[in-house]
Amino acid sequence: MSSRRCVASCSNRCATAASSLPVTAHTSSHRRGTRWLNLAASGAVYLSRALTGYFRRADNNAIDAYPAAALAPTWKRQRFSRHLNRLMHRFPNSSKFDRRMQLAELDYIAKSIAAKTAFAKNFSGLLL
Repeated sequence: MSSRRCVASCSNRCATAASSLPVTAHTSSHRRGTRWLNLAASGAVYLSRALTGYFRRADNNAIDAYPAAALAPTWKRQRFSRHLNRLMHRFPNSSKFDRRMQLAELDYIAKSIAAKTAFAKNFSGLLL
């Protein structure tokens, strides 16, 4: 295969893989920018590994594995964002039980070194 065809084929496969990532993985407000920037950097690492494998070793599996590798930290970020949103906001349809669970979780984070550590790593994007 010619080098132009290789590049075109690889570009198409990577673009297809990248299009499977959730939109929120690369669009965010400035308040969450650092966490998402860490996620984008990890995505660039996965992409560079895929491209390196493809071009240096003609390894199609490297490109094929890219979507799953890039999606794993994205869904971890989504999970934490959802958790943080529920933890920090009151919602009109929340019950007294929901509010007490929210306060219990905040209290646990405040008093547990392990919980603080996990929260800080998730918040910064380092636990991905």
